Amino acid sequence: MTTTINMDIECEITGTCENPALPSWHYAHRPHGITVRAVLELQLTPDHTDADRAVKHTEFRSALQEWAGRMWGQDLNGVMRIPNMSLERMAIWIFDRWARHYRDLVAVRLQDSQNPSVWVTYQPTDGKSATEL
Repeated sequence: MTTTINMDIECEITGTCENPALPSWHYAHRPHGITVRAVLELQLTPDHTDADRAVKHTEFRSALQEWAGRMWGQDLNGVMRIPNMSLERMAIWIFDRWARHYRDLVAVRLQDSQNPSVWVTYQPTDGKSATEL
């Protein structure tokens, strides 16, 4: 049995988006403001020293917070190149973007402030990301 340590790093993404594929009566059909709570989960093995984990956590958190700050107020459809935005597609995009730089990333969880009782989790089981949902 392999022992792992899971570390969650959280940020908030605020911007605008739309999903024209939804029915016209749906609020997300038109451009609207959105705030998403994002939790990115790293999985570390015990062979990482305490110092390694501390440095990795600090570097990852700083990079994630800086990125989220640059997203503030942006058109997320355009930035992420997702024409029909959904939390599922956003989770895959975030995973793909960050997994290239942090091989210990294992999952992305998102919560839309408009619907706080719903979370979307993207966690590829084979270590590979989906190319399309």
